[in-house]
Amino acid sequence: MVATEDRRGWQHVSPDGEKTLIVELGAGGKFAFNETDFEYATDAITRRDELKQQFSDLKDRVHRWLLEHADVIERAYIGAGSDGLTVVIIRRDQQFDVDFELAVSRFDLDLANLGYLNLPNVNLLSLPCSSPEAVHAFINPMLVWMKS
Repeated sequence: MVATEDRRGWQHVSPDGEKTLIVELGAGGKFAFNETDFEYATDAITRRDELKQQFSDLKDRVHRWLLEHADVIERAYIGAGSDGLTVVIIRRDQQFDVDFELAVSRFDLDLANLGYLNLPNVNLLSLPCSSPEAVHAFINPMLVWMKS
């Protein structure tokens, strides 16, 4: 026996106790999900929304940090690769700056301690002053420019 429960645009069907959700689209199209698949789909949507919020928060934190160190930073990039998110910071000077590298390390620890469980690894990389061509030969071209 099949029990159904009609709702606006979708229908719950329970053949032999197994629940199936049928979603009706316009022009007669339909999708059917079993209960487990539907739960996975709604969980994925929730995780996507959390990830988008966390990434937005991360970009805001990185941007504020870059502004605090604008006297040392020429430009920066952020993007995603196979090993997680990468923030590439290009310094104005070609000389090693101990204080700045310590600030980068502290910021890296601060980001790690935020507990962004849904974000992949966040890697910070500081490079000396370099031409855009040299930097683009070294980093993933999909990285997004953030500041100049």
